[in-house]
Amino acid sequence: MTSTSGPDAGAGRDGKPVGRLTRAFAAFERLDRRWLYALVFVAVLLPLIFDIDVEVEVTGPVQGLYDEVESIEPRAGTLVIVAIDWDPQTRGENYPQTEATIRHLFRKRIPFAAVTLTHLGAGFCEEIPTNVAAEIEAEEGWKPEYGRDWVNWGYQYGWGLYFLKPLGSDIPGTVKKDARGTSISELPIMKGVKDARSVDLVCEFTGLVGALESWLQFFQTEGHRPKFVHGCTAVSAPSSYVFLDSGQISGLLGGMLGAAEYEQLLQIQGRGLRGMSAQTTAHLVIIVLIALGNVAELVRKRAEKRRVGGES
Repeated sequence: MTSTSGPDAGAGRDGKPVGRLTRAFAAFERLDRRWLYALVFVAVLLPLIFDIDVEVEVTGPVQGLYDEVESIEPRAGTLVIVAIDWDPQTRGENYPQTEATIRHLFRKRIPFAAVTLTHLGAGFCEEIPTNVAAEIEAEEGWKPEYGRDWVNWGYQYGWGLYFLKPLGSDIPGTVKKDARGTSISELPIMKGVKDARSVDLVCEFTGLVGALESWLQFFQTEGHRPKFVHGCTAVSAPSSYVFLDSGQISGLLGGMLGAAEYEQLLQIQGRGLRGMSAQTTAHLVIIVLIALGNVAELVRKRAEKRRVGGES
């Protein structure tokens, strides 16, 4: 019978000495995967509960969007359009993008109209500006006023030829009433707003295929098209760079990372940066688990070779 005395010795199934390190890695390999899922869950949850700061590098496309908003000088008879062309399926990425942009517009006191081409986005046209307006009031002491600082055009049926093309030629005649049922001619924000020439910038956020292209193609009048910036899901970002490189859009937010970069420029800790901190800790935990799994495999194979060598 083999002795198991000593700090690093133990007995394997075959009675041969097994080191404590080998036993530890063997136990790790047999660990129920539900514990691993729980560990990743905790890694995601903790940064969302406790504000863990994470710093991201601001890229050129995000800086371009920020600079485009910064360059706008509010004046009577003009506004910005915030197209919320996304639904709950892409909320995780599009919500923080839209929220950060609206916050920037409020800070600059740039009047804007929220609108959506998808019925599932209608609620966000009211929810996001309302929530951000309340936060602005708490932070800066003034509350953006509905009808003067922003307006909700709500869900508008039809894309290209049915809505965007006539909108470019006649905004009041196409929208007519806001989402609350008020004639837009009665709202101070709409005074002097006529067509696409009255729009300083279109901020188009979407998780849908073809939404940006439809805006670019149809929202114009007499050869004039406003400036555009765009926010999309991370998986759609590579295909959006063609519009950035061609100059059709002057800024781009790709996924949650794009929102986090924008928030960093605004010097706020919003949904984007909090989401990135959760992603970062989760990725670190997964990397460590993968490394430990590989080490455990190497230790097991090495122990098996030693046992085979001892038997021979």
